[in-house]
Amino acid sequence: MTFPIGDGWANLVIASEPPAYLHVAAGQKAYLDADHTAYPNQIYLEGWISDQLWQDIRTHLSNTNPSCRTDVVLLDSVLFPVRPEFEFVAGPPGTIGVTKLEFRTFSHPTERRMVRRAEPRRPR
Repeated sequence: MTFPIGDGWANLVIASEPPAYLHVAAGQKAYLDADHTAYPNQIYLEGWISDQLWQDIRTHLSNTNPSCRTDVVLLDSVLFPVRPEFEFVAGPPGTIGVTKLEFRTFSHPTERRMVRRAEPRRPR
């Protein structure tokens, strides 16, 4: 399944294990890439999820209610630059490895706002 994100996209493969063309390390779920000539306007997420997880979230993704949405949440504690010294993430040069994908589904915009307001703010 592929979804547009602004000028970029998210491509999540549904499989029991990562496909051969997706070069990820053991335990890695995805990587973020960018078109550096247009960055930060284009960001790409290439990853995979299990069929079991897909069965759990697919009804939310295909819901005809326009206020129902699913967010893919990437916390900074699960993002690592792809470098030789970080053997637990892999991907094309210049990408950021993602070790955990979190999905949050909301059936109403107010519900989404309330969850975001309840999240602790991180110092910058």
